[in-house]
Amino acid sequence: MSTSSRLRSMRLCRQILKTAQRLPSQHQRDFVRFRTRFEFEEAKSLSEQPLIDEAFLLAETQLDTVRIMAAHLVAHVDVEPRRKFAQSEVIAAGQDAREQTSESFTEILKETQARCDERIERDDEQRAQAERAATATA
Repeated sequence: MSTSSRLRSMRLCRQILKTAQRLPSQHQRDFVRFRTRFEFEEAKSLSEQPLIDEAFLLAETQLDTVRIMAAHLVAHVDVEPRRKFAQSEVIAAGQDAREQTSESFTEILKETQARCDERIERDDEQRAQAERAATATA
């Protein structure tokens, strides 16, 4: 794995672990941490570029999934276990979170779609270049 791939891998891993901290329960945070570490350890030994690209795509998808899951779960948890709120504060926080969640969810979906479109365009361009190169050498 090249240096740029390692840096990208570390950045993705950190982003997933940081996003997992927003999950409401300790069990959920621990599960995401365990899965993330396990998957990144497994991917560390990859050497073929198509497999590395697939692993990055999977990691980016998992990051999006954890973001969506955290936004959804936080919006539906009325009381954070570590703090006590007055009833009116809980209701106001829940309403604010639900409004932010739908906006965040829409933004995350748009970002994810844009990244997928960029990847598809990049892959199509690489295929076209490879075909042109193969045609030129033949």
